[in-house]
Amino acid sequence: MDDDAKAGRRRDVGCPFCGLICDDLTVEGGAAGLRVMDGACRLSRKGFEDGETAASPLLDGHPAELAAAVARAGDILAGARAPVFAVAADVAGIRAALRLADRLGGVVDHPDSEALFRNLRIVQDSGALTTTLSEVRNRADMVLIVGADPSAGLPRFFERCVDPAQTLSGPGPLQRRLIRLGPPSGDAAPPRAGVREIACAAEQLPQAIAALNALLRGRDIAASNLAGLDRAALGAIVDQLKAAHYAVIVWAPALLALAGGDLIAHGLLELARHVTRSTRCSVLALGGGGNLFGVNQVCTWQTGYPVRTAFGQGVPEHDPYRFSARRMVEAGEADALVWITAFGEAAPPQRADIPTIVLAPRFAPEARAAAACIPIGIPGLDHAGQVFRTDGVVALRLAAQRTTSLPDVSAVIAAIEAHLQRKDAR
Repeated sequence: MDDDAKAGRRRDVGCPFCGLICDDLTVEGGAAGLRVMDGACRLSRKGFEDGETAASPLLDGHPAELAAAVARAGDILAGARAPVFAVAADVAGIRAALRLADRLGGVVDHPDSEALFRNLRIVQDSGALTTTLSEVRNRADMVLIVGADPSAGLPRFFERCVDPAQTLSGPGPLQRRLIRLGPPSGDAAPPRAGVREIACAAEQLPQAIAALNALLRGRDIAASNLAGLDRAALGAIVDQLKAAHYAVIVWAPALLALAGGDLIAHGLLELARHVTRSTRCSVLALGGGGNLFGVNQVCTWQTGYPVRTAFGQGVPEHDPYRFSARRMVEAGEADALVWITAFGEAAPPQRADIPTIVLAPRFAPEARAAAACIPIGIPGLDHAGQVFRTDGVVALRLAAQRTTSLPDVSAVIAAIEAHLQRKDAR
């Protein structure tokens, strides 16, 4: 037995707690729980090392047996006419949720799909110029970051993709020009060495991107249209985009929660399209926590549509406004909510007249009074699972790292389906 096995140490472990799905962690397990030895970030430390899980299912806030919680969930769904499923789960979990939603005529969404649709609407209408994390790491010689530092949501983005210890070209990072156009960094996230920071308030980004597009096309811009920015600073961005062999424009839609989100997505796509007339340029939208891109991928290949798809008409029907899970609950258009967050706790939308079923490893305080709360395992910790990386092109299989009795999402949904079948047979 080698030293790693004796210490309960596993190498090249995948982390499911952000869209990067870093697969280079070293994790050690013992009586005290899991510990990340190498490759740690704040999200992986919290996810792997916080061993607390829900002690038992809850019915209306009171401890209950699993069978009773499954029966309550089945009874609620059997009587529902417009159930909504908000699903953050692995591939097997979302496939099971889609199957149940199809049977019940429900709606399927992801709890955090609002960020997805800031970019997806433009992809649907205008196409995309996409790239991968590997291409950024190994080929991009100019990176323009638009908006906040993406490390706020993906802590190892710079380490893994911008300043890696090794690329396909050899040891050390590539020589790159790095610019960030966005809100000034605060004390919690000081400016990064090597990144030129050009301050621009979040609400001014659509105007700033429009100015970049105009400058790229050789048009003159009045000072009143520069969003208070220095024209020379914008001109420098344009010059470096045109001079690059391979430029990548990076943004994180989840970090730009403003009304002009789709304007930003459209403006960045147009910027990249114009640059590609003389060199190569792509846009990379970062995000994907809670397997957002995986849930969307599975929904698309199962139904032909992305999330926010309904089955009430007997065939899949997609509408990015009408079938938003949060909007439907807040507007009272749903009569049951199934809230699934397999990667951690997150509070569901609160509405007393809509019975809520929560599947999560731990229950947020706001969720504990739900009609039924059922504890589930975390993919990549308590059971094996598959999740998609933020660039949407790689599905990684995550192995279980500890032994637990917690069921996975697909097992709980199968139990609910069995309860429904028994009810139908009576």
